[in-house]
Amino acid sequence: MRCIKCKRKKQLVRLASLEPVCKDCFCRIIEKRIRKRIRLNKLFRKGDRILIADELSFYLIKKIIKELPVKLFLRTSADKTNKKAVKWTLDDELSAFLENIFFGKKRSKPKQISILDVITDNEAVMFSKINNIKFEPNKKDKNITNILNRLEKKYPEIRFSLSRSISESRK
Repeated sequence: MRCIKCKRKKQLVRLASLEPVCKDCFCRIIEKRIRKRIRLNKLFRKGDRILIADELSFYLIKKIIKELPVKLFLRTSADKTNKKAVKWTLDDELSAFLENIFFGKKRSKPKQISILDVITDNEAVMFSKINNIKFEPNKKDKNITNILNRLEKKYPEIRFSLSRSISESRK
């Protein structure tokens, strides 16, 4: 098979939410989503001192905002940081929302910045494997994860649709 984006015959990445794409195109898609998230929400500014909780976020922030004069700190207790980036993916967002609805558990999004909330756990794991980055998704309720996985088999875009619905309901 060929990559749906570049039409080259390469080893393809297959995820429920994406057509088969090569590893290069997959990485570009993920980086583009995160770059758009950072740009639209104006997450970082000149002179920011950012404490980053995980290696994947550190890699992506460093790669995406390379020209912006900011200081990045990976899991160190740096003094006077004004922002903190946490490991919170789209699946964490959905899991917290559905746990609240089904079980009445109040688990909300952290107050810190999350750049990974536009990609699923599977996409984050695949991206980190391709780029040799250590990444372990946060623990989630198995029942919720099973529900989402079963829904995704029937409706491949369900995670992104739910995310948009959550965003609209919060406005």
